[in-house]
Amino acid sequence: MAIMRTTVPRFRYPSTGCKSMIITSTARQILKDSYDLDAELTLLYGELDDNFLAVTGNGEKRILKIMHAGCKEQCVDLQCQAMAHLAETAAELNLPRVIPTKAGQLYAVVSVDGVDRLVWSLMFCPGTSLAEFTPHTDEVMRSFGRTMGLLDIGLKSFTHPAMRQGHRWELTRAAAARLLVQHLAGDVAREVDAALRRFENVTAEKLEHLPHSVIHNDANDDNVLVNVTEDGCGAVDGLIDFGDITYQPIVCEVAIALAYAVLDKDDPLTVCARFLEAYNEVKPLSGDELAVLYDLIMTRLAVSIAIAPACRIEDPDDTYNSANKDPAIRALSLLGDLSPRVAECQFRQACSLPVTENAETATRYIQSSELNRSEVIRTDGGSIVLNLSKNINLLGSDPRDLELERLAALIDGAIGEAGASFGFGRYAEPRALYNNENFGDPDQASGCRTVHLGIDVFCSADTPVYSPLDARVELLANNNRELDYGPMLVLRHTTDAGEPFFTLYGHLNSSCLDALEVGQELAAGDQIAAVGRPPENGNWPPHLHLQLILDLLDLDADFPGVATASQQELWCALSPSPACFFQEFDPTELRYK
Repeated sequence: MAIMRTTVPRFRYPSTGCKSMIITSTARQILKDSYDLDAELTLLYGELDDNFLAVTGNGEKRILKIMHAGCKEQCVDLQCQAMAHLAETAAELNLPRVIPTKAGQLYAVVSVDGVDRLVWSLMFCPGTSLAEFTPHTDEVMRSFGRTMGLLDIGLKSFTHPAMRQGHRWELTRAAAARLLVQHLAGDVAREVDAALRRFENVTAEKLEHLPHSVIHNDANDDNVLVNVTEDGCGAVDGLIDFGDITYQPIVCEVAIALAYAVLDKDDPLTVCARFLEAYNEVKPLSGDELAVLYDLIMTRLAVSIAIAPACRIEDPDDTYNSANKDPAIRALSLLGDLSPRVAECQFRQACSLPVTENAETATRYIQSSELNRSEVIRTDGGSIVLNLSKNINLLGSDPRDLELERLAALIDGAIGEAGASFGFGRYAEPRALYNNENFGDPDQASGCRTVHLGIDVFCSADTPVYSPLDARVELLANNNRELDYGPMLVLRHTTDAGEPFFTLYGHLNSSCLDALEVGQELAAGDQIAAVGRPPENGNWPPHLHLQLILDLLDLDADFPGVATASQQELWCALSPSPACFFQEFDPTELRYK
């Protein structure tokens, strides 16, 4: 645990750089005396010990660990006993195994220059670190999740007198790292401090009631091992370095692993989802654990960033604790731009839980045949379903280049040729129409938002729009950016159990913004707006965008009407098809197949 002096925060630990306090020849003699083994030694990084890779004449490898002076015997015993326990409870994993001394002990005590040092040895674990392995495919992330799940199951039954030893890398102690923010500057300092403040004020108290266990506590990408599988791909199958092992909420283990998994990733939530899918299959996570996971990932990133410069002050040669600082800064910023509640929904879905707590009951209520619905638009004069998807003839070979007038003419022409007055655009339809920066960067891994989350009704401007159910006006807004919603409103409805859900109406005539008030009560069938015309409606051909929303997730008027393909499953779960409000169609006709 960190201790504070009057000015600069410093730590109890000795030098964190890769410096040997024991020369190689001395270490070689210790290996021979304690293990009756002669080998060539290569210095490895060690924070609290002098680590050596020992290679014998016949190529056998092992790790020799000589703890720094003052290391407590119970700390080494904790690690040794944990690894011995896992050899039985997680035998399939590629984990270090303790090699007994020639006296049959897990470790020895040797005197070096009159100072007692604890010495122990481990079997060498084959593999490439996740930090060095590429690419980080979905399957690699799933194997990472599965490995961590198996490890945590294996540790669940382990106890030790020293398991509550306490040190700076325990997430439950993260608030102490706020004292280190003084070594940071600018946006980085503000983002780190915000994450640590949120942990201290919001998240910390929630951890007390979550399941606890001994955890590895340091699944960073240098400790995670990847090996090539029979099909030639890579899979995480183990990890090393149990030096930070401690007793913590189990979800902290998951958060630490994910904090490293998202480094240098453009789509961090999808990376997290792949990990969680596999972890949860092995060791299920609860909704309460998932509710704090986003904040804990942010917290671990913030702690890593805050500690790095303090370690360099303690030891100017320390590069290990600074290696991930810049990727961690980028990851913290990228995650910070996301909604914590959206992240929680994606985590829940990855763990086979309803996307929100009321998702299943609300959806059943909305789709019930007994629910009395009024028409949203009175489609007298006939209707057709339009195909506005990618690579179709209606909009030509490249719909992205269509100007407003040409787009409107093509849609009106298709409706007119069918002898209809209304054209319906389908739910979950991938479209190439969304062609400006509002819809994302096609060069990013997550891609552009192209999947339509509502149902469109193309019709004449000023066509009346009605509330389908009893409602209360939730919000009114004018999203007046090009190709946005334009004037829009959201209505709040409730199930028979009092659970809220919402309907969103976009591309309206701006008169509704003056005619309605937030909080106003409406009856089913009341007129709420009229279809707008360009350019005030977001500069689209006249149409209504109707979207069903189970939970606004604090996004309010910025709730998306279009999703990326990689997150389609999530957003379609949050915004189920509103086809039930257009009873002249079979619901399957209004969904893209």
